[in-house]
Amino acid sequence: MYTDLIIHAANLINYAKFIPTNYADQIRKGELSAVATYDGTVSEDTMVGISVTGSHAGWLEIVWIAPGPMCREEVDASDFLRYVMRRAEKTGNYVGAFSEIHADEHTNAHRNVLLLAGMELREEKNNLYEITLGELKVNDAFLRAAKLFTNVFLEDASDELLTAAEDAMLDDARPVPLPPYTDWDAYIGGLSVICTSDGQIEGVMLFTEEKDYLVLELAYSKSVKALPAMIATVQKRAGELYDPEKKVLLPIVGSHAEQLVRKLVPSARRGTIIEAVTWFEPYEAPKSLQLLMSQMTE
Repeated sequence: MYTDLIIHAANLINYAKFIPTNYADQIRKGELSAVATYDGTVSEDTMVGISVTGSHAGWLEIVWIAPGPMCREEVDASDFLRYVMRRAEKTGNYVGAFSEIHADEHTNAHRNVLLLAGMELREEKNNLYEITLGELKVNDAFLRAAKLFTNVFLEDASDELLTAAEDAMLDDARPVPLPPYTDWDAYIGGLSVICTSDGQIEGVMLFTEEKDYLVLELAYSKSVKALPAMIATVQKRAGELYDPEKKVLLPIVGSHAEQLVRKLVPSARRGTIIEAVTWFEPYEAPKSLQLLMSQMTE
């Protein structure tokens, strides 16, 4: 009989070697859920696996699966994956489950496990464009825009400026993908920038570095010219800090952003993901449980 143990901020350190750091941070913040599953008693030898999941509009996202010592073969890993999905299905809170794997990470082992677990696989284009710094060219209009604003890199920003930038984004009526508390230290201080005009926040551009990539985490602007101004400023600084072959990932949200990327870098490449999907059957509790629940509500 399987035993599930919820992984949270207090015991997360015990599972550090099984969970990537970026997922661990999201577990601490409550953005993702994690469960360690054991076969009977709780010990490292009896660990079946660890599952990290998210919830999106009635769908269970399988973010990360780390098979334990009990999962030695592909069929064992698929059994564990089926268990994770069935556990979610029985809550009645989800219509199905999905998982996304970047094509360059996709192996026959991944494919076999997902298929054995009963999931349907299909290829889709992701929302990330990949470029190199050397491919990014800004025209004179971008350079002129940069002169209209004061652009301050995070490493030079005062606490007052950081607070003003955070307040501006949180107060914006438009949805801004920003956590309730901004950890400015998580971003590249010498590349991420805050754009101002007459002391007012006009834009924010934030970058992180993941493996071999610079990742544009946020591009926020309040005026038409603030975005090209920040792009020109960042492009100049990036050229000073990195090799022209440095790879950059640009998340695309909406057609306007895609058009801008295509205009700036016609050679931008859009990645491919393998999407695995399974639909859940409507869950009906056993009659004995239905009777118990009905007595509890009477």
